[in-house]
Amino acid sequence: MLLVIADNPGVKQSEIGRLLGVVSANMAPLVARLADRDLIVRQAVDGRSQGLTLSEAGRRTAQKARGIVDDLEADLLSHIPKADCAAFVRVLHTLANQKDD
Repeated sequence: MLLVIADNPGVKQSEIGRLLGVVSANMAPLVARLADRDLIVRQAVDGRSQGLTLSEAGRRTAQKARGIVDDLEADLLSHIPKADCAAFVRVLHTLANQKDD
């Protein structure tokens, strides 16, 4: 969630839920935990919605997480022949974007 917020400052928690496939009933407690840890800041968007941005601690944590993700990606791709990397990544994107029926 922190990486989504980092890439989309002011994003609404309902949008994050749709993007990550988290049901709305679970989003409120997840967002509350991030706020309790001072990782995010909530900003009123309208009467019911709140936009989420990262606090300074949230930015540091997101940077660490992004570094870990980048390292894991590089490690995974190091096991794939260079000529096949682009096709492998396309297949992963296809799988990630499939909708459950």
